[in-house]
Amino acid sequence: MNKNYNDDNVIINHKEHFEDNNPNQETNDSQAEQVKPAEKFYFNIKFQTKVFAILLMCFSALLFIALISYTPQDEANAQISFFDLFSMFSDDPVIKFKFDTTQNLLGLLGAYISNFLINRTIGYLIIGVPIFLLIWAWNLYKTGEIPEKIITNTNIYIIFSIAISFFIATLTLFSPFADIPKEFYGTIGLFIPSMFAKIFSPIGALVFSLLFLALLIYKFTSIKKIGVKQTFKNIIKPFNIKVLIAKLNDSLNKPDEEKSTNNNVNYATVTPNVIPKENVSKKTISNDKQQNEINTKNSTIEITTLDNDFAEPSKEVQPVINIFDSQEVENNFINPTNTIATKLQNKNSNLNIEDELLEKFRNKTQIKIVDETLNTQDNNIVNDDENINIAADNIKLSEPTKYIPEASNNFSIKSNSPLDVELASLTENEGKPKDQLTLDVDTPAMYAKEEIRKIEQEKITINSSGNKELKNPLSVASLEENIKYSSPQIELLDKGDEVFADEDELKRNGQILQEKLKTFNIEISNLAVTRGPVVTQYEFELADGIKVSRVEGLADDLTMALKAKSIRILAPVPEKGTVGVQIPNSKPSIVRFRSVVSSEQFANSHFELPLALGKTVSGKPFVADLTRMPHLLIAGSTGSGKSVGINTIINSLLYKKHPRQLKFIIIDPKKVELQQYSRLANHFLAISPDIESDIVTEPQDAVTVLKAAVLEMEKRLEIFANAGQKNIKEYNLKVREGKLKNNTDYDHRELPYIVVIIDELADLMLTGKKEIETPIVRLAQMARATGIHLIVATQRPSVDVITGIIKANFPARIAYLVAQKVDSRTILDGSGAETLLGNGDMLFLPSNQPNPLRLQNPFLSTDEVDKICNFIGNQTGYSEPYMLPSTFEEATESGLVLADVDELFRKAAEIVIEQQQASGSMLQTFLKIGHQRAKRIILQLENAKIVGKEQGSKPREVLLDSVADLEKIL
Repeated sequence: MNKNYNDDNVIINHKEHFEDNNPNQETNDSQAEQVKPAEKFYFNIKFQTKVFAILLMCFSALLFIALISYTPQDEANAQISFFDLFSMFSDDPVIKFKFDTTQNLLGLLGAYISNFLINRTIGYLIIGVPIFLLIWAWNLYKTGEIPEKIITNTNIYIIFSIAISFFIATLTLFSPFADIPKEFYGTIGLFIPSMFAKIFSPIGALVFSLLFLALLIYKFTSIKKIGVKQTFKNIIKPFNIKVLIAKLNDSLNKPDEEKSTNNNVNYATVTPNVIPKENVSKKTISNDKQQNEINTKNSTIEITTLDNDFAEPSKEVQPVINIFDSQEVENNFINPTNTIATKLQNKNSNLNIEDELLEKFRNKTQIKIVDETLNTQDNNIVNDDENINIAADNIKLSEPTKYIPEASNNFSIKSNSPLDVELASLTENEGKPKDQLTLDVDTPAMYAKEEIRKIEQEKITINSSGNKELKNPLSVASLEENIKYSSPQIELLDKGDEVFADEDELKRNGQILQEKLKTFNIEISNLAVTRGPVVTQYEFELADGIKVSRVEGLADDLTMALKAKSIRILAPVPEKGTVGVQIPNSKPSIVRFRSVVSSEQFANSHFELPLALGKTVSGKPFVADLTRMPHLLIAGSTGSGKSVGINTIINSLLYKKHPRQLKFIIIDPKKVELQQYSRLANHFLAISPDIESDIVTEPQDAVTVLKAAVLEMEKRLEIFANAGQKNIKEYNLKVREGKLKNNTDYDHRELPYIVVIIDELADLMLTGKKEIETPIVRLAQMARATGIHLIVATQRPSVDVITGIIKANFPARIAYLVAQKVDSRTILDGSGAETLLGNGDMLFLPSNQPNPLRLQNPFLSTDEVDKICNFIGNQTGYSEPYMLPSTFEEATESGLVLADVDELFRKAAEIVIEQQQASGSMLQTFLKIGHQRAKRIILQLENAKIVGKEQGSKPREVLLDSVADLEKIL
């Protein structure tokens, strides 16, 4: 039998083998037929493996999305059984509401799974599990099996995760770390420390957790291999003072000529062995053994080696060069231990373009050498003399010899094609400066010309766009400045000790409640108590046949029996089949702003504009997103905590946002409540160029700044329409990603959110109801998409202040204590605000819920506000505040000058023309008005082209000669 294993004969020879050994041909056919089912079975297994891998990929991706979108706010919605999830298909109102309010990207199911895996296992570290599952699935799909190394790494990760969660949970046993959220360690992480704490105390549990971590680190890292002592030396080696001093001396001893030369000379290095130049010569790789010749076409590899005793026979020089990469170069390359870094030094413009071209490819790839034409009959060709192993797909060279040329030598690498690499040491060349290292790479013209053409086009594009001025109608140019800004620190806020009602008081109130209801023949059961900082909520179930309205009618009787200031009855409690009675605590606890800002709900919130509104009846921090409201109406009587609430809203945003992302327009008719925020003018304030003050206090200035905000909204809508975006979030995202290119109309830049705060609406409505109401309504109706949001507060919640059109556009509302039930209905469309306790006790009505939530607003003192404002104001801000569009310029361009001017404008113009001089002091004297109003009228006269611009100390020029000319303009 012929055993020739050539590719052309292998099938025939195997066939002859069967014919010689099996004379019965029918038997051979039957055996061949028996092979087919095996092949089919193998195909089915392979197909099933790929299908399983794809399903595992999908499962891992969905699990990863559910885990990364976990938020503690979904924890309440996730407190359901697994079978309750199927109630979504039966229109269960409770499950449907939970589904609508869930923030997880995979809905209620994702919230349920993520809550279980994070809180019931090892915390956030469980997020790594779906990543490993995805790697498993990919390997199953590609190779049909999972490498043992990946399985080992997965096991190591799980073990380390358990150890880390164990350690974090142990820290919670100590008071400084007691507030660490459960999401960081989970139930599994807490189980072992709890057990050890009972046996050995918390200190023993901590020692055990540290030993467990140290053992794992020693087991699975290089410490075990090289020793603890050597590991410590490796860690402190970069900080060795002797080594640093030696390096410093070497750098100081270098001559100035060498330093100046190095700045202009491009160099190439090969490491690690250093030899003199005279010991170097060329030697071509060859092999005299039979069937081990390397046949190359248009390709030669020359490697510089040693001819004398300085060279070791096992050392070869490895050529290293950056060449133009292609698909073939990516697939076949030498992986060197050393690199020759090369650059071109040119003196004309054409060579500069080639320099950029080579630099571009130098960053992409190191040495990538391909020899497609190597024809070999064996995969490995061994040269015993030079100890060089060359394979068809890979060239492995031993440690190369380093050659450092002398100062007068030139070192060159030449290549006539991507496959020809020559490394040589050249003698001195006349006409070239010393220490010049050159690199000649003659690549195919089709590569070089194409890349040079692209670089030239890029240069032309950059130059042309740089000379063209693009416009942006908004004041966002200053926001491009890079400022070093640090958010306010939590240490600026005061700590507070929360005091809750004692157990005896809770039991006593519960007994009184049961006895009083029993006297009215109302039987209750399953009494539950939820203790809060200010009030305690008692929930109970009514016996069959008892109407809920009967309990509501007993509010006054229960208040008298409990000797409380006031109580609030929830009949029924939303989403529950119970009745709730909220009773004030005899010793209420002060909720500090620090306790809410430092909470996990606020720190980990992903809201665009998070507001720390306070704590719920159960004592949990409550955070809301202003962008989802999208406007907020606040009302309450004097002293109910309304101004403190506005301060907490402002400072919530200051703690979360960068000045580039947020601006405030503050209107404070009281002139004392919000003046401290004027220190933030160059950081967080947006001002109108038509008024002087940063914090608006005059009603007429309020009208001006509100109209400027309307113009800002309109201009933003124009920009969004030009960019094809619907809202500010999508627009800013496209700008950050660079997907919006500047055109002839607009220079697209990120836009900040603008929050307009009006502290007292009632005072503004008295001075000019129509002028104030119109811009507020326009902003409330259209400004949401542009990132402009309103927060309007008033202490007189009557229908003449909170008109129907304003109320209709403010779905989110906050009601503090009010005097009458009718005021509560004006704000909330229902009663309840008249029974509040004051001092920050409030009802918050979200825009997407029918029933208000009772919250305790956090307390923020004036000293704390001053600290925060000083902390921000002492930092370097932008060169100028964010300027809103000018309403006077807009009016002048449209010809409507009289629409937005002072009522004394005409009289002031006549006085200026008659006197032929214009100054604020003159108008103060003639019109008997204040300084600010006089200056504002002067600016209006300037915009109307009646007087000229200000010229320092010189008086303004009067541009009109007679009153008749004034009439023509007006």
